[in-house]
Amino acid sequence: MQFISSIFLIVLMWNALSVRRLCAQPTDAVYPTNATGIVDGNSLTGYGVVTDAAKAYLNKPNDDGAILKAASTLQSAAIHFTFDQTISAANSPVTFYIRTDINAVNYAGSVSINAYNASNNSIATPSYQTHFLDDGSVFLAVSMSLNFKGVRITLRPSLLQNMEIKVYSAFYGPNATNLTNPYPFNSADCGLPNVTTKQSSGLTLLGNNNILNPERAIDREPTTSTYSTFSISGVNTGTLKQIFHFNGNANPGDVVRIVLAKGSSLLDVNLLKKITVQAYSGSTSVGNSALMDNLLALDLLGLFGNNGMVEVYFRPNNGSNNSPVIFDRVEIAVIINGLGISTGSPLYVYDVRRIPETPVSENVTACTNIGIANLLVSSNQASMVTGGLRFNWFEEAYGGVVKTVGNTLNLIGLTTPVIKEYYVEATKAACTIGSPSTRKKVIVNVEAPPMSPAISLTP
Repeated sequence: MQFISSIFLIVLMWNALSVRRLCAQPTDAVYPTNATGIVDGNSLTGYGVVTDAAKAYLNKPNDDGAILKAASTLQSAAIHFTFDQTISAANSPVTFYIRTDINAVNYAGSVSINAYNASNNSIATPSYQTHFLDDGSVFLAVSMSLNFKGVRITLRPSLLQNMEIKVYSAFYGPNATNLTNPYPFNSADCGLPNVTTKQSSGLTLLGNNNILNPERAIDREPTTSTYSTFSISGVNTGTLKQIFHFNGNANPGDVVRIVLAKGSSLLDVNLLKKITVQAYSGSTSVGNSALMDNLLALDLLGLFGNNGMVEVYFRPNNGSNNSPVIFDRVEIAVIINGLGISTGSPLYVYDVRRIPETPVSENVTACTNIGIANLLVSSNQASMVTGGLRFNWFEEAYGGVVKTVGNTLNLIGLTTPVIKEYYVEATKAACTIGSPSTRKKVIVNVEAPPMSPAISLTP
């Protein structure tokens, strides 16, 4: 275990975490009351095709869906969703979600979303953001700032190419209060991101900058071969970002654990300037941006081999007084340094999750003539977490079997001088998902009692 800075800790990857899937829709989602298929084209070039439009709104949530097909710029296929009543969004913007498939990402330039009023007139063509879920689902999200009664998603190819996308459902969350976080209204928070998004900016010629398979960084399988890939090729400069949206605000002191690996071009100083991690509350950055340039030094130690996984622990702090900040998402950015021909994948991200702060426990000294010791643990977050914290005690720094659970570890039979190490971690008691804190080492020093000096009875 090695401290890299005041807010970074990097250790070798070691444990497998339990797996659980998120529901794709919140429990209080409001679904449209109707969905109609609309096609366009002409008798010469043909028309777009909509199959099973009703499956996009009936009996939701489920995995039934409509299919949109089109083959040229002269064809289009659309699903028009409507509600029984106008949705108020003028005073409090509403985020509207359409669940689709990966083809909508691949054909992003051919997909558009329009909002309609009660007179069925188009009132806006908002840009949408693509959200990737852990199970591979894709959501297109648009923020509505005008009252609307209908929303239409349209597939119109930008080239002479056969295109097909699936539309499973559409909904909005009536209790959502933070438009930058897709699901801030879920009640449970076990440290897992709800969704992830990606952004790319800068100049790219004769190549492409992209994040491949972003959903694999939140698929709850950090020790397998699933990961998102920061891919860079061509003559380029700019920034690649992957953003992880957590389930509401953090508790003060929460830490972000990132499992990553070095790619093929991480050490190419002509290609890569730096990797940064930044926390946000909504759309506002909070705390200091952290540099991961120290990862380069780790490679010199042989700790960060090519494709070897490591854990990075990031605690967003206020730079002025080092106090923890409240955040609901975190952003990993690869900043490409200047113009130059490059090809490679500088970074793989296996897993990102929010965990409790490291608990507090003091070292203990025991005597062999007494033979017992009681180790105590506490956390400043115990009263903040719904359901409280559970403390797990181990004899191992990594992995191992839980020795006991609770605020106290009672040791007996300490009759031989020895120095023994124990470890304790905190996890949210109401959660079954493996998102524990880093472990606190507690040293037990068992000593023989001091010898009393001999007493002479001779006067």
